Amino acid sequence: GNASKNFANSIARFGDSTKSLAGATGDVVTQSELFGNSKTLGQASQQLVMAAQRAQANTDDPNSKNALKEKANKVKSTLQELVQQVNESLGPA
Repeated sequence: GNASKNFANSIARFGDSTKSLAGATGDVVTQSELFGNSKTLGQASQQLVMAAQRAQANTDDPNSKNALKEKANKVKSTLQELVQQVNESLGPA
């Protein structure tokens, strides 16, 4: 639905911004790490959308609800790692 599309678009924009930042850094290792974490976030987000669709289709299934929670936690932790890495790549303020 619209929520899934909006979420996917938001993650895509975040990924694009991260890639732009990575391209602006001169450190190849940092670039590689940012690209890798951005890709991981995209994959985790895609899995979250699929888990949400399954949970919505199977509202009485506790396994689908648990899977949804697990995927949401994966997106959260991946996003936290990526934000931390972006902050580290920017250096002190």
